[in-house]
Amino acid sequence: MAESDLKLYDQAHLFDHLTTKQRQILSAAIDVFAEYGYANASTKLVAQKAKVAEGNIFAKFKNKAGLLDAILQPVMTQIVPKIFSHFVTTNAADVDDDLENLIRPLVEERISFLMANAKVLKLLFSELAYSQARRDQLAQVIPAAQVARMTTVFATLKQRGILVDWPDTQIYQVLWSMVGGAAVNYLFFQQKPDSKRIVVSILKVLRP
Repeated sequence: MAESDLKLYDQAHLFDHLTTKQRQILSAAIDVFAEYGYANASTKLVAQKAKVAEGNIFAKFKNKAGLLDAILQPVMTQIVPKIFSHFVTTNAADVDDDLENLIRPLVEERISFLMANAKVLKLLFSELAYSQARRDQLAQVIPAAQVARMTTVFATLKQRGILVDWPDTQIYQVLWSMVGGAAVNYLFFQQKPDSKRIVVSILKVLRP
């Protein structure tokens, strides 16, 4: 069990209210769920990993589903919106005349985040694949104002001839297929992502 598994939460002060034992339980749950998969894991395995009595899990988190919610809800409701907000703070003027100035930092920062938080993100990706409720929730946590700001950036770049004149949905699909595909390959197939290659591939598609 590694406390580094909780670094993502600690940076946002999301688990400051928890006791040391409760932190041990969540860290162990991240390890166990990532290794065995949520469906194949058990609270008994988590308790053994955390070196606590199984009753300690039930006292705070009720059951296995409660453990998963305690891990994923903060990511979906607080961390994901902050990540998207950081992305949309980009101004069209910052891109100058080269789309790479937008794409390269976007890819490098997301890949670094992916590799630093692989276990938690593996759980999130797995849940998004199987749970429509999680997907619906994720779609709702991105503020409309932030989406509107990114739309403005895209429109400006299209007018300047830097970005291909496609609907924004297609542009997002390209970004997701390239970055998301690399994430899936890393999380589930241990294929280390190559940021430079991803950037080159995206630019080949999105440059006019």
